[in-house]
Amino acid sequence: MNILKVTVFAAVVSYSSHLPLLASEGADATVNLVIQELIEDVPDIRELLADKENAPESTMVFGSDKTDIQEDLDEQLDRIIKVLVGSDYEAARDELFEIDDELSILTQHRDELRIQSLSAFASPSELGMKDWLLRREFATGSKEDLEEDIAATERNIAALEKAKRDIESAFGNALREKYDLSLSVAQIKSVLYQINGSSIVQAAITFSVLRQIETRMGEILSSTENETIQRRYYAVAAALRLVTMRLHQNHLARYEREWIPKLQDLISENNELISETEEELRDAGSSSRIQSYETNLSVQRRVSEVMMDYSTLLSQRKAVIEKRLIESQKDARLAINTLKTLENAAILSEQFRISDEEFRSMVQIENADLIPLDDEEIFQRYVDISKQMAIN
Repeated sequence: MNILKVTVFAAVVSYSSHLPLLASEGADATVNLVIQELIEDVPDIRELLADKENAPESTMVFGSDKTDIQEDLDEQLDRIIKVLVGSDYEAARDELFEIDDELSILTQHRDELRIQSLSAFASPSELGMKDWLLRREFATGSKEDLEEDIAATERNIAALEKAKRDIESAFGNALREKYDLSLSVAQIKSVLYQINGSSIVQAAITFSVLRQIETRMGEILSSTENETIQRRYYAVAAALRLVTMRLHQNHLARYEREWIPKLQDLISENNELISETEEELRDAGSSSRIQSYETNLSVQRRVSEVMMDYSTLLSQRKAVIEKRLIESQKDARLAINTLKTLENAAILSEQFRISDEEFRSMVQIENADLIPLDDEEIFQRYVDISKQMAIN
């Protein structure tokens, strides 16, 4: 038990020490970082686009074809996306899952201690030599000793629960300070636990930063008539559209190849279990076995309902991403045309913008996209399913 106490203490210290990593440098710093990154990357993006346009559809042995160059361009855009969205979400989610694993161990240990205490002996007034040498207050294994261990375990559980709340709070603060995004406590908890939470947060972050970049570039362009500077920032605006399209491509791929298939596998496994239970129920015989099978079947069917609701949630969000990808592909074609134009034209007549309406729709995280929190049991089932998909 002493080893367990040390392990839990070390875990709490570890989680707490990670929290400053989520500290914000401010929205302005984020915008400046992304703009600078894009300024540095635009020449490479231009070169890759030109190479792709001139490359063959396929090559037999040597050289690069259009697919090879597109892969290079995708890597370039993915690197920009990492700069844009940061790693706060992944860090917070990983830490929460680690704490949950530790909580599961501690909760089981506490319950085992409670069972042991039911038949434990009372600690004698005079302790044995070993307990006396170890300066124990109660005899090892006595009811009083077990109750003391139970209390210590519950304190460790409470400390880890607080660490979870601190991580969720730090994540919410990072979103607000770094990206000008405000989420409620419930929304933060939901988005950190659901399997597609990363895509929801990344989309909101991306369009929040894009909105701020558009504003910043408007200020820059209105403050100078230098043609070279203006072209540079028009090119940045165009490159942002390629980044947006790539973000949607990445998210759609995860829905199609990872999240939805994994959930369908879990649904199939649970359906097989339901069929097996129903078959066993028909041949159960005694009333006690029938009652046990019916209890199991009830749980399995409730899990099935949550899985189906989860599937609907993912499918609806996937449909939104598909629609946005189509529009972003149109924007990307315009962006490529803009980059070509900037090589020849003296100046553009107007800024290249996304509509304010699209900004608002992308930045706003809707509760309909999130797993429900109004029922703790149902929420926990969503969490369990998310963890199974994350592991698988």
